[in-house]
Amino acid sequence: MAVTEELDEVAVSSQVIDTAIILRKESRIKVPDAIIAASALIMRAVLLTRNVDDFKAVDMLSVINPWNI
Repeated sequence: MAVTEELDEVAVSSQVIDTAIILRKESRIKVPDAIIAASALIMRAVLLTRNVDDFKAVDMLSVINPWNI
């Protein structure tokens, strides 16, 4: 089974958009990163990314670099 078969697709809902707007204003992160972070927060998921530095300003977000595990 491929790794991508185990992943869930997350729709960009109005809740994700509203949260992304708040994150963008508070954390000054880029729009795509704000959407990604908002999606993870709403899903109560850990964000796996090699680009950990771009998400450091988002306090409530749990971020893991899978290459460091």
